[in-house]
Amino acid sequence: MKANGSGQRSFGVLAWFGIVATVSCAKTPPEAAPSAEAPVSSAPAPTAAESAAPAAPSGIDALDCSIRVEPKIKLGQPATVHFRLASRSAHPIYVLNWRTPLEGLRGDDFSVVRDGTEIPYKGPMMKRGNPGAESYLTLEANKPLEADVDLSRAYDFSKAGHYRITFRGKIWDLVTQKSEIPRPLDNHHPVEMTCAPVETDVAP
Repeated sequence: MKANGSGQRSFGVLAWFGIVATVSCAKTPPEAAPSAEAPVSSAPAPTAAESAAPAAPSGIDALDCSIRVEPKIKLGQPATVHFRLASRSAHPIYVLNWRTPLEGLRGDDFSVVRDGTEIPYKGPMMKRGNPGAESYLTLEANKPLEADVDLSRAYDFSKAGHYRITFRGKIWDLVTQKSEIPRPLDNHHPVEMTCAPVETDVAP
């Protein structure tokens, strides 16, 4: 009977240890620390129409420049060049007329070549301060700005020959908002232009 009581006690101790081991193994593991993930933007993705919409023309993309001259000029007659500036923008833009035929000849803004020889400019040169609003011209779609200028007043056309004429000037300031004009010199946005050259023959 003593042996049986001792065995029962041993069995009870072993059973108690089994319960403790089972409870220890069943404990919930500690929660993992939340990862530091970047916040997800809630802004909607652009639609296909928005992605495909072209930007409004600006700068040189908004301008179309051309010049024209008579194919033959009688020696001693004016060498008149017709200048045309058009807009590709759907909205009005504002151009400073400085150093373009839109204000006459005010600088060496044409290349004049006679039979391969460059003709030097002999016209006025001007120093400028800040422009006034009156120097800006409104350029609208389908309403080009045009002007005639006599190049013989500043370049020598007194000799017969074949002349090649190129406008190499630029728009010294292009503005898209009327409220911004006039702008001081430091805020000007000049735009280079490319006009196709023209040719003429000067003969007696």
